Amino acid sequence: AYSIPVNSIQVASGSEDVTISPGVGSLFQSSGPINPHQYSPNALWAQDWIYEGLVSYGQDGVIEPALATSWNTVSAGNGQEVTFQLRQGVSFHDGTPWNCSAAVLNFDHVLSDVVKQRHQWFGTGKHLKSWTCTGDYELVLETSDRFYPLLQELTYIRPLRFASPSAFAMGLDSHPDLHNSCEPGKFGSGWEYLEDEVDCMGLS
Repeated sequence: AYSIPVNSIQVASGSEDVTISPGVGSLFQSSGPINPHQYSPNALWAQDWIYEGLVSYGQDGVIEPALATSWNTVSAGNGQEVTFQLRQGVSFHDGTPWNCSAAVLNFDHVLSDVVKQRHQWFGTGKHLKSWTCTGDYELVLETSDRFYPLLQELTYIRPLRFASPSAFAMGLDSHPDLHNSCEPGKFGSGWEYLEDEVDCMGLS
């Protein structure tokens, strides 16, 4: 799996409508449903082009702002508490505002007790114990212990980038188990049993 680091495309001549081919006849036949919370058949590079996370990797591995403009980390018992100031004045492609409620909704669906079993490799899912809003644009993450790669893992292309609340089956009221953002039949080989415990409704 890989991404193609294209931040912008400039059309030199001809139509400004550009079609991106996933490479028909090679490894890719399509880019998949492009669900930011799941794996194959979602193309990693397509997810990267469409969705953003709280933070991103910069030059020399520096953690840079993305949908969060700043953050502060303090000790909290045996763990740590990271408070993110979220970027204001941002909307999803469908016009839905980006805010803390949207962030929490995505965390709920990726890290529900059932679905996070699919992301066992993702250390954040094992160490993060709460994600709450303390304001419309302030998100607080609390870990159960000191987990130093937290910010690094939040730069990953999947599974924790953000979809618009309007794309969820029941909007902001979408329950992580009853209306999960997972695509039906797309947990991957060996993980089908998770659909016995959660209703995958996908993203529109």
